[in-house]
Amino acid sequence: MRLKESDRQAYEKHQDDLHHQASVVKSNYDAGAIEGRDQGRKEGIEQGIEQGSIQKNKDNASAMKKAGVAHSVIHDVTRLSLPEIEALN
Repeated sequence: MRLKESDRQAYEKHQDDLHHQASVVKSNYDAGAIEGRDQGRKEGIEQGIEQGSIQKNKDNASAMKKAGVAHSVIHDVTRLSLPEIEALN
């Protein structure tokens, strides 16, 4: 069975529209994936910097504690709590 020319053209237009919709969905998905990866990378870097800063404060506090600096001074400099300072080696 053969389609009338107008029906065939309508079918082909419908197929083209479906292909276009699929392309738009895939493009948006890919853009979202890239944006999500970039955001995750940025958050990971920020988290790493924050953790490094905390560790550096603890290292400095430990060194000051070993040097005999008063805990209150260590707290003022590093902003670590007194229990955190006391727990340091």
